[in-house]
Amino acid sequence: MLTAAAISTTVIAIIVAVIVLLIILILALRFSPKAKLKRRERELEDRRERVVESHRHDAETSADQAQQAEKRARVSQAKAQSEQAEAQRQRAEAQLHQAQAEVHEHGLADQELIRPEERKRFTGTSAVPGERQEERRAERPDGGTRREDAQDEDTEGAGGVGGAETPGAVRRERPE
Repeated sequence: MLTAAAISTTVIAIIVAVIVLLIILILALRFSPKAKLKRRERELEDRRERVVESHRHDAETSADQAQQAEKRARVSQAKAQSEQAEAQRQRAEAQLHQAQAEVHEHGLADQELIRPEERKRFTGTSAVPGERQEERRAERPDGGTRREDAQDEDTEGAGGVGGAETPGAVRRERPE
């Protein structure tokens, strides 16, 4: 029969054989074509994940930069609109001044040139119409803006009520 030492040597040999077989099996699996293919696939997937991560990071950075550029564009557009509105306001102001210049040039706003304390001094001029001119205007239904009435007033003579003060001066009508 077998002695205890022989049994223990046999058990140790079996254990060593199992371990060696396991090592051989692991090495065989590790270096098998399927194992190599799986390792390459894992490596490829790792690379893919790194590239995806890099692209996503780049996409986020680009999106942030685009958003900032859009904000700057909106600010620039608002500024341009503001400047355009300012230019329109200045154009309107220039047109107003041009219209005022034309009104004064045609003598249609002479009353604005006379201070209240000067009204008596300028009575009879286009700035301060005389009593007779105002009476005629009040009598006419059109308010005294007809051209022939203005010519009648001009022919009343220099220095007279409603007359031109200098010979050859043209009497201009004034809107009411």
